[in-house]
Amino acid sequence: MMLCKHRKLIAVMICAGVMSNISLQPLAAIAPGPAPERAVQVQSEAPEETEGAEAAALTSRENRIEGDGFDTPEEAITAYCEALKEGDFEKAVSTFAIESYCEHYDYVGQLQRVGFILPLQAQITSNPITPAANETAGQLNIMIRQNQITRQIALALEMAAVNNAALSADEPLSSIAQDIRAGKNIGLFDDNTMRSRRELEELVSAIQQFPDLSGMKLSAPISPLSFAKAFPNYLREQNINNMFRQGVIYGGTGFTERGMLMEDENSIFLVITDLVQYDGKWYNCVPGGFFCSLMGIEMSMQALMGGPKEMITEDDGLFNALRSEGNLEEALAAIEVDPGTFRQEYDKLHEEQIAHVREMAEETGISFDPDRSITEQIDIVKQVYDEAGEVFFRSKGLHSFTILPYEELLRFFGVEDLITQ
Repeated sequence: MMLCKHRKLIAVMICAGVMSNISLQPLAAIAPGPAPERAVQVQSEAPEETEGAEAAALTSRENRIEGDGFDTPEEAITAYCEALKEGDFEKAVSTFAIESYCEHYDYVGQLQRVGFILPLQAQITSNPITPAANETAGQLNIMIRQNQITRQIALALEMAAVNNAALSADEPLSSIAQDIRAGKNIGLFDDNTMRSRRELEELVSAIQQFPDLSGMKLSAPISPLSFAKAFPNYLREQNINNMFRQGVIYGGTGFTERGMLMEDENSIFLVITDLVQYDGKWYNCVPGGFFCSLMGIEMSMQALMGGPKEMITEDDGLFNALRSEGNLEEALAAIEVDPGTFRQEYDKLHEEQIAHVREMAEETGISFDPDRSITEQIDIVKQVYDEAGEVFFRSKGLHSFTILPYEELLRFFGVEDLITQ
């Protein structure tokens, strides 16, 4: 099937929330707890040792930064926004995958995906997770991951404070805040005028007046269907494939995006996160996610976009579109796709992809079962590509995500309910 014919099909897949996952080897940072069967057996032979092992396992879970996860993506982003309202940033960070993210992250796959190795100085901002060949590296990854999420939240709050300062009646303060928003360097000795320590203290205090989120009302969770309605480029085939491949890098059993509006009489903020599923539980993964990248929203504001309503009137159209619940029929009509033939076209692409993998598996002697869950054997699929001299993350001709059967694709994106409503 030609690429141009794929375009409409791919567009529909984002309406279904398409992406895929992978189960990867865990890092050495977290030692696995004893299996339940083993614990029961030891308990009958040595109760005291069993109690100690169980206590150690419990302590290990209690010391994890991330929480227990959530049953749905909607619950995960709601918990995050509720924590922001409460001003409980430890709780907010705990809604994100921290240890699980580090345990499952496919560093080698990421290198294959981007096609080059960044200098170490650049990795700390663009790809902070490193190979965890030992316990020290694994522990550092967890600390870096926690700091990365915390810093993104803090930076967004700081930018929101600067937005407020830009509206100040104090003209010098407003001017400086506007320059900060524009990313300009601000000279302290311009025009031969040295700013006193007192003046600088007042300036710092003014630009750290973070927004009060405690009285904000939360909207219903915003689905990928609404993202597509607000910004049609969200449906681009390249974006869908990138989302799928990134989901594979994260190594979960699901990957999707959700959003939420936080609003009061004076201000409005948009919160969007990528979400990843590990062991049946959903976690927030990356503030902002793919939607914000496509919209061109600067990184410093992606964790909390918005501010005073008088300042962001130009974004009313976006907010209003996100307030409207999207649906599959509207999305299909917008991209001129016939719902009656959509499933058949997807199944055909899936059969082509599976046939290609099966053929490579037979040639390389690797056992691959097309009737088994694909998300449970992505490691095998990557090995098949590797042994055949190809790279799964840079495969040409076929779109990676079509390797998932349609029903498994919907489960992976957690959108079964959205599609059937």
